[in-house]
Amino acid sequence: MSATVLAAQSSIEPATMRAIAFSGPERAELIDWPLDQNPLRADEVAGRTLVTLVSPGTELNGYLAERTTPSLSGYTAVMEIDTVGAEVTDLKPGDRVFCMGPHAARQRTARSMAVLLPTGLAPTVAVFARLMGVGWTTLTTTIARPPDQVLITGLGPVGNLAAQVFAAAGYRVTAVDPLADRRALAAGRRCHFGRGHRHAGRRHPRRSAHQGHGAGGCQH
Repeated sequence: MSATVLAAQSSIEPATMRAIAFSGPERAELIDWPLDQNPLRADEVAGRTLVTLVSPGTELNGYLAERTTPSLSGYTAVMEIDTVGAEVTDLKPGDRVFCMGPHAARQRTARSMAVLLPTGLAPTVAVFARLMGVGWTTLTTTIARPPDQVLITGLGPVGNLAAQVFAAAGYRVTAVDPLADRRALAAGRRCHFGRGHRHAGRRHPRRSAHQGHGAGGCQH
């Protein structure tokens, strides 16, 4: 039995947690990572990780990078809270929240950065909310405005969610992907690709709004 397991079974807080880290070019390891030993701030929450999100586009860059010391990977997680700060009154131990965090056994974040999961929403689904933010950012920066027609290239998770976000916002969405199963999945998400009605007297230029990438989940 490992020292980490023994520590977890005792009343003494373990000094480390299991985490995925990049330790060198093209090298990823599951290692013991030091826990933050500072007292929980009044506005923070902490807990055990239930699931994290793997984003290949972002993490491959980290995987290939030169480095002299290990660094954590990942940026999205769902945790089950076990500790809350003195000023946190709307969350409690046992609550499950979405937050920004690495591939690690524990998470710690400010209350303002934690979103309570709705009842019945699985953590493995909720964690993909982060990818909705990618398309949402494009929505706020593009010069296109509803009901303009937009083009989304690539229907991986990011592109699929972006198509849904744009369609829900009132854009006329055209999406392309060479894979038939991706196109079929997108069509089943209540997005009407390449369809829409014209408003009299207004032109609908096609804007290239977003390029989709892949992602996957990692359970803990």
